[in-house]
Amino acid sequence: MQSLKSLIRSTSRSLAQAAKRIEERETAELVQRIGAENKCKISPKGRDSTLYLKSGKFATVLEVRRETLLCEVYKRQSLQPFYSEPCSSDLLNIFSLKSNVTGSIKEVAAASIQCKGLKLPHGNGFLIPLLHQEEA
Repeated sequence: MQSLKSLIRSTSRSLAQAAKRIEERETAELVQRIGAENKCKISPKGRDSTLYLKSGKFATVLEVRRETLLCEVYKRQSLQPFYSEPCSSDLLNIFSLKSNVTGSIKEVAAASIQCKGLKLPHGNGFLIPLLHQEEA
């Protein structure tokens, strides 16, 4: 009974509050498990939301689901090299987004994540995979 009581923060809508707290815990456990598998923190908010997939595509996490991540996945055709001198940045998987590009919404499994990525605000944004991962 004490564990249920700790899930409730106010007297109104007690059942809804408890259900929401349980869902938050399950989501946090999934994010922690996916992050531990990939040795990085993954979140649908801010700097922890960009991923580089094993397929060579970049993805932005929109929502964490029970067993997968709902992501906006960018195709290679929607990306262009960020620089071309002294060599093309696509050799290093560094790209800028073409104008007005939206990716397709797909579910992504944890096994398909190669590493965390970084999306920086320059023009429409540019994407780079991170070689070094945080230890979870």
